[in-house]
Amino acid sequence: MKINFNQALKTLDGKDLKMQAMDENNKPIEAVVDLKTICVQALVTSTDNDQALAPTKKIEYYELAKTINKGGEVDVEVKELGILKDLIQNNPRMNIIVVGQSFAMLEGK
Repeated sequence: MKINFNQALKTLDGKDLKMQAMDENNKPIEAVVDLKTICVQALVTSTDNDQALAPTKKIEYYELAKTINKGGEVDVEVKELGILKDLIQNNPRMNIIVVGQSFAMLEGK
């Protein structure tokens, strides 16, 4: 399934969801949160379950993160969608707005 990872998440008011970030000169900026950012963060964020994760899985997550980080449309397999959804919903940093919209975007809605 092809997914556009450059899609911006929105607030409940329909405005672009923003977060604090750093630009290339290490100056703070407000950046629009897109599906790419959410998925890459979910794939690379350490959790309590990392110790139980097989090295091959860690490499699989890393490779998927590299692919998604390129942005734009990416062809994602059903298995990879399941991994992304699982990691997003179980990440304590992801709030309801992020989880809901990310799932909708990953499902092509």
